[in-house]
Amino acid sequence: MLWNGQSLINNGWALKLLFSKATLWRVLSSALLSLLVTHSVFAAEQKAAEMSALDQNVEPGWQQISTATATWMWLDIYDATLYANEKKLPERFLKDDVALKLNLCYLKPIGSDIFIEGANAALPNVLTPELGAEVERLHQAYQSVVPGDCYTLEYRPTEGTALKLNDKPLFHSRQAGFKAVYFGIWLGDNPLSERLKNQLLASQITQ
Repeated sequence: MLWNGQSLINNGWALKLLFSKATLWRVLSSALLSLLVTHSVFAAEQKAAEMSALDQNVEPGWQQISTATATWMWLDIYDATLYANEKKLPERFLKDDVALKLNLCYLKPIGSDIFIEGANAALPNVLTPELGAEVERLHQAYQSVVPGDCYTLEYRPTEGTALKLNDKPLFHSRQAGFKAVYFGIWLGDNPLSERLKNQLLASQITQ
């Protein structure tokens, strides 16, 4: 009987131990689930806040019409956002009578020499002396970037073409035709990335 009683006591402790482990596992699982849900909600709220801030920074008259991410091999290099005065672009959107803005926000550090090298690869082989001089002047204005920096290329028919880095003006030109030449690096017939161009212009052009 003593042995049986001791066995019952031992079994009772074993059951308590199992119960304690099961209870602990349920508590930990519940806490982990709560943490995951909280993190998801926080991430969603943070993303919404970032998008709201971006929307608030867009000047009146500009409408976001598309976004895309430029990649090289498997790396994301920058996020591109295209703006215009209308929700749909006209077919000849690179003409000087159409306002256009392109934001490029970088995810990797890039040197100014890389910007110039990439631009030269996509620019027309032959430019007029006037356009060539403006291209050279813009290239001299390029600065290196780190993740989080944003270049803005902006054209208004009444003001011309401007380049800004984090909203700081670096370059301005009223040269006719310069808009088509430089926006063409991303949106023209010989773009840096055909994939990026297609994503930015998909379903956007009207006749």
